[in-house]
Amino acid sequence: PYHRKFNFTFDFTPKSAAEASEVDEIIFEFKKWSAPSMAGAGKNYMYIPDLWRISYHEATGKVYRRMNLFKPSMITNLVVQDNPSSNFHITVQDELNGHVPVHTAINVFLQETIAPVREDHDRAKVRGHHRGF
Repeated sequence: PYHRKFNFTFDFTPKSAAEASEVDEIIFEFKKWSAPSMAGAGKNYMYIPDLWRISYHEATGKVYRRMNLFKPSMITNLVVQDNPSSNFHITVQDELNGHVPVHTAINVFLQETIAPVREDHDRAKVRGHHRGF
């Protein structure tokens, strides 16, 4: 058995200062919740980062049943690249916050914390998921 690894890439091309702020917030949240936290009297102990539950949904919230299922996962790496398709750092001006990249790509690398077993696939099929884990 093994803990599967996978990644997702998200591309953002904000069209306004408000959308650029939303991209900043998404990047911040991914970074924050994939980092460990410090604890203990002297803040000398690390707690593991949060686990992520991943699933595919339509905009209406309906779950896609022909897509893979995932076990709880942790983010092992997060790569944020501004203007990935250009050698130039082209930006647009946001009057309040300075320059904003016209395109930002986020690559999120994850690893499941529990290995899928044969019985997981059987349970998934009973729940209507055609491909299992």
